[in-house]
Amino acid sequence: MLHSVEDIIRALQEHPDWREPLLNALLTDQYRQLPTRADRLEEALARLAEESAKTDQRLAEMAARMEESRRETDQRLRELSEKTDQRLAEMAARMEESRRETDQRLRELSEKTDQRLAEMAARMEESRRETDQRLRELSEKTDQRLAEMAARMEESRRETDRRFAEMAARMEESRRETDRRFAEMAARMEESRRETDQRFAEMAARMEESRRETDRRFAEITTDLRALTETVRNLIRRFDSELGSVKGMTLEMLYRDNATTILGKHFRNLRLVDRGQYLQEMLDQHPITDNEWKQLVSSDVMVQGVHRLTGKEYLMVWEVSWVIDDHDVERAADRAEILRQWQANALPVVAGKVLTASAHQAAQERGVLVILDSEVLEQTAPA
Repeated sequence: MLHSVEDIIRALQEHPDWREPLLNALLTDQYRQLPTRADRLEEALARLAEESAKTDQRLAEMAARMEESRRETDQRLRELSEKTDQRLAEMAARMEESRRETDQRLRELSEKTDQRLAEMAARMEESRRETDQRLRELSEKTDQRLAEMAARMEESRRETDRRFAEMAARMEESRRETDRRFAEMAARMEESRRETDQRFAEMAARMEESRRETDRRFAEITTDLRALTETVRNLIRRFDSELGSVKGMTLEMLYRDNATTILGKHFRNLRLVDRGQYLQEMLDQHPITDNEWKQLVSSDVMVQGVHRLTGKEYLMVWEVSWVIDDHDVERAADRAEILRQWQANALPVVAGKVLTASAHQAAQERGVLVILDSEVLEQTAPA
């Protein structure tokens, strides 16, 4: 049994093979890798020392080369300094020689300049004397010419005054002639004005007479135009009446020819009724008044048929008009009322192209069937 650390140590000494498993059990991977890392560290330090030695050697070699280069540079600088001093001395000598030559040339140039200035001063003095002489001569000539010019100007002034005097005389004469002509012109203009006034007066009289004649003619034309207008209006009214009659007759013929087709949706066994024969049979059965006869004779179309829904037989009396109004509805309803004395199921019908609102309402109130533009208005059809 192991009771202390000493026992463990003795056991490990007795059993060396236990050390590795024990270390593996006690130490972590990090601690177990320490020997390997230490070996690697020693190798790295060795390489670093080797590299450091190489670096020191390179630095020593570089220092030697730099020292050699410094000595060579110093030698070259000394040689360059000697050459520079020699060249500067030569240049100073040449500059001194050049200065002496320049001074010599300047002295020679100064002497030549003084000589030329003296010659120029002499020539200028001579030129001044010649100029003074010429100016005196020019002044004398100028004075002479000015005197001559003054004489000519005086003569020209006297000539100008003479011409101005002559021109003034001619202008005065021209002014008097102009005044005379203006006076004559004024007289002629006054005479012309009087003639013009006279002509205007005559023209005004003629224009007044012409105006009265024109007014008279306009009155006649207005009367004729009014008569013509009235005639045209009468013709238009007559034309409208005849056109209405033609339209009514055309519409009546249209509905007479197509009555059975138009009513075929609501009635069957449709047939046109001969109004003359039917009225004669009525008259044979029962006497009627003249007014009733006139109303029935004035009906446009009569159609007989059986209502499809109720099975009742209806006699439909038509009032055809281009524009259906209250009077058309009233006439159709009155005729149907007369027919009901003999035909119980008499149905009033109005047909046309246009239906007024009041006629529509009256048709609904009095039970009148409305056919508008060849179509039956459903709300007026018998139930």
